[in-house]
Amino acid sequence: MKILLLLLLPILSYSQTVYTGKVINSITKEVVPYATIALVKKNTGTNANGEGRFNLAVETIAGDTLVISSIGYTTLKLPIGKLPANGLYQLEAKPATLKEVVVNNRRNSKSAILNKFTGISYYSYTTSGITAQVAQRLQAPVEHSLLSEIHVYKARDQSLFRIRIYGMDSLTMAPSIDLADTIIEINSRKEDAWINVEQYRIILPDKDFFVAIEWLKVPYNKRQKKLVIEGKDSYQTWYSPYIYFKKEIEPLAKEWQPWDLNYKGYWHQGFSTNRSLMISATVKY
Repeated sequence: MKILLLLLLPILSYSQTVYTGKVINSITKEVVPYATIALVKKNTGTNANGEGRFNLAVETIAGDTLVISSIGYTTLKLPIGKLPANGLYQLEAKPATLKEVVVNNRRNSKSAILNKFTGISYYSYTTSGITAQVAQRLQAPVEHSLLSEIHVYKARDQSLFRIRIYGMDSLTMAPSIDLADTIIEINSRKEDAWINVEQYRIILPDKDFFVAIEWLKVPYNKRQKKLVIEGKDSYQTWYSPYIYFKKEIEPLAKEWQPWDLNYKGYWHQGFSTNRSLMISATVKY
């Protein structure tokens, strides 16, 4: 029996405010699909759908801030008392950066598989809505390696998610800046998801970096289980994908334990000390 680890499943709800809108590019007016919509104080969020529209029903906290973000755009932050009356949320696109690929093209160029794993797992990790991303630290043999392939071991169900690549903060050891300014979106029902990422020209400036899974809180990924609590019907809700993790023989040092990102925008470590995510990467150098 596979064991599913859920994060603080919300069951009860009270009087709610419904935030609705549409996320668009401020210049082209084209929709921005699957943007992340977050309420900071409430630490909750959702994602816009493929047409850029979102609907977030929550119990409002006074003075909260609505934050809208997406890869390739400047994050938009608005007090809930100053939201646009027309429901249009316009994101400003970041300037595209041309990256120079610095890779050894000689015959003896090398590749390495980082965090290589084999076999199966009986434990998986998903989100009920308070976690937006989960990240595993990896370490390349040398600086300026080219990220070639990513391998994610997940439950065998149809799921839509995004891959994020981050550098490492030298002080906190947490994920820091985005190393990929292009959306890497995966739609797969396979248990073993292999993603070729060479086309994105992701150069790792340092040895240490993170590969993260970004959940998309959309109906396509929504899963529910009916519960009866004190004679009343309730529902647990969570979202695919379910990311498997492996149990290490020896406890992991703190800097190697996985990280997760909440809707307040903070990374923290909430895993057991002897488990690591089954996410690996191949680099060329």
